[in-house]
Amino acid sequence: MATIPVAPPIPNSIVSVSNIKNLIPTTLDYTNYMLWRELFLPVFKGHGVYGFIDGSHPCPEPTLTMENGTSTINPVFQQWVQLDSIVLSWIQATISQEILQAIIRPNNSLTAREAWLQIEHLVLQVLSGLPSEYLSVSTSIYTRIPLPSFLETRSLLFLHETQLNGLSFAASDSSTALLAKHNSSSQGRGRGRNSNGGCHANGGRGRGRNNNNDYHRNYSTAPLQFAPRPNASSILGPAPHSSPSSFYPSYPAAPSPFQCQLCFQPTHTARDCPSLCSKALFSDLQSFSFAHSYDPAGHTPWYVDTGASSHMTPNPSHLSSVQPYNGNDRVMVGNGNQLPISYTVKQKSDGSLERYKARLVAQGYNKKHGLDYDQTFSPVVKPVTIRTVFALAASKGWEIHQLDVKNAFLHGTLNELVYMKQLTGFVHPQFPLHVCRLNKALYGLKQAPQTWFHWFTSFLVKHGFKNSFSDNSLFIYKSASDIIILLLYVDDILITLSLSSLPKSIIKTLMSEFSMRDLGLVHFFLGISVSTCKGGYFLNQSKYIHDLLNRAGLFSSKPINTPLSPKSLIAFDKSPPFFDPSLYRSLVGGLQYLTFSRPDIAFSISQVAQFMHSPLDIHFTAVKRILYYLRGSINHGLFIPGGSIGSLTCYTDADWAGYPTTRRSTSAYCIFIGNNLISWSSKKQSVVSRSSAEAEYRFVAHGTAEISWLLSLLGDLHIQQSSPSTIYCDNIISIYLSHNPVHHARTKHIEIDIHFVREKVASGVL
Repeated sequence: MATIPVAPPIPNSIVSVSNIKNLIPTTLDYTNYMLWRELFLPVFKGHGVYGFIDGSHPCPEPTLTMENGTSTINPVFQQWVQLDSIVLSWIQATISQEILQAIIRPNNSLTAREAWLQIEHLVLQVLSGLPSEYLSVSTSIYTRIPLPSFLETRSLLFLHETQLNGLSFAASDSSTALLAKHNSSSQGRGRGRNSNGGCHANGGRGRGRNNNNDYHRNYSTAPLQFAPRPNASSILGPAPHSSPSSFYPSYPAAPSPFQCQLCFQPTHTARDCPSLCSKALFSDLQSFSFAHSYDPAGHTPWYVDTGASSHMTPNPSHLSSVQPYNGNDRVMVGNGNQLPISYTVKQKSDGSLERYKARLVAQGYNKKHGLDYDQTFSPVVKPVTIRTVFALAASKGWEIHQLDVKNAFLHGTLNELVYMKQLTGFVHPQFPLHVCRLNKALYGLKQAPQTWFHWFTSFLVKHGFKNSFSDNSLFIYKSASDIIILLLYVDDILITLSLSSLPKSIIKTLMSEFSMRDLGLVHFFLGISVSTCKGGYFLNQSKYIHDLLNRAGLFSSKPINTPLSPKSLIAFDKSPPFFDPSLYRSLVGGLQYLTFSRPDIAFSISQVAQFMHSPLDIHFTAVKRILYYLRGSINHGLFIPGGSIGSLTCYTDADWAGYPTTRRSTSAYCIFIGNNLISWSSKKQSVVSRSSAEAEYRFVAHGTAEISWLLSLLGDLHIQQSSPSTIYCDNIISIYLSHNPVHHARTKHIEIDIHFVREKVASGVL
């Protein structure tokens, strides 16, 4: 037969849950665990259920296997579960709601012993609330496997706190050496006595007595007190034997854990040692105790009289007498910070691993303008300039080479004085407290991009390159028959030139000054895949679209044919706010960069970008529709064919009063150089137009300004236009206004745009 385990019978006088609070009047919280525990233990033992707490009565098997192989319900298991549930209900009825929520389980699988142990371990979390003075003992407790019990933890913390109090008291004695003691010896004439028999005898002539048997406790003036700090007593309750409460059992007195550090006797501590009569030894102990008891993290610094004639402090209120310094000497205090190391992974255009990168990164966010840096602006090449250079290279049949500068920001020379701590693992053994002065910039410093750009520009100018007036990141070298064009985007460089024999010499010259890699012909630049096909270049951002879809969780979504519904009025819809504005801003910001090679989504993105400050659900629905459209056109891009460079052609249009809430107009333009689309824009106008002609004419002026800039850029590239540029507009009144100097009453509020366009028409540019 199967062996049936024995479980304790249910007593007839078992206390009900409703009456348990008569025996346990205390509700457990984080401050009274010891009292609650000592109240419960007699109840457990008196009702014979202590085995459910200490584990001596484990849970029996729920089923029994008979001799014939069949299974049957174990009645002892049911009896054990019933009694364990009663004990568990006692515990749950006497603890606070906060602790109950911390230990309760959703599937009701908690036993009485598990609840008891969880409460004990939960109270151990007080270690995280202790100040820095308890860090050493907290660390030793955390590293013990298994964790010590609450009683053992409590004893360790009280022992450590007693040691801290001893050091703090010695520091107080050192700080109040000149204060008179209460009932101190008289300083009159005659004989002097000291009844304590110690080394602190009467200090002057005359008749006097000192009945103080404990000179550490009675002061006429309170000793110097530091700011109050939390301790183990305030969190864990009073120390053992500190309260005469009958709830606590009497424990035998433990031997003193202290030993004198001077004479090594267990009968007293170092501060009570008779050898303290030596003034030199007493002075050393005072200095030692004060040095180890002062916590600079939480207190205002104070200054000991060192004999110095001058002091420096950022807060003049710390000094009793403040006088301005009128001399010529200057003191510079470096505030260096330990620098983290940033690890990044560089990927190829197909998403595969290219290489690992690691660099030091300075904490530039705590730098102050005007003190730690002056200028931070560093220009990057404009997208229009990149597309224009690609169009020029396609028409001329030039190759475009790509370079990657290694640690570009480390090449820049700092004009300011910047200090940092020595790096972990590279600390000088003789000067561990010294700091390093930075001569070169580091990643993370606010002035690092500007210093790198200045250094690179100076090098190119020294070797004959000229900086473009239209784009500061475009550099041109022009000889009698050759031309070299260089584009800089932070640490990525594109070079195209008229002779195929020049690239190696130019790259060699750059590598002599900067550490860089020659990536060969351009294939992946700024997240854009560049392919050579049919005598031109195809720009595609499929990997970037793939990452956006994964970020939004829509990679497996169903594609659609249009990025925006024709009847969509997302600006006028009153839907609830979107629950995650950060996700909305992240996706829309990523879509804006996608317009580098996708002009077909420029209008849709300009619509959803207007609500980044407070997006609604309907706005995020519009963003998802754009992503659905990109899912179906992930391989689309911008093709830049070869052929001759023609004149500039601009197309403009406007949706008059199309914005439903403010009735502002949305305008757009696109500009071609020959057959290549190089510039486009779609945006809401900043003012309300009173007529469709006004709305159209405003963006005619914008298109004219863009053509003027492109003509300047082409001039820097030594490309001359053989014929005037052309602007197409579908509004007849706007065309008339460009030629006819009348209609002043209708055009005075756009007079600047009128005169600007007329001037370009009159000069033959348009």
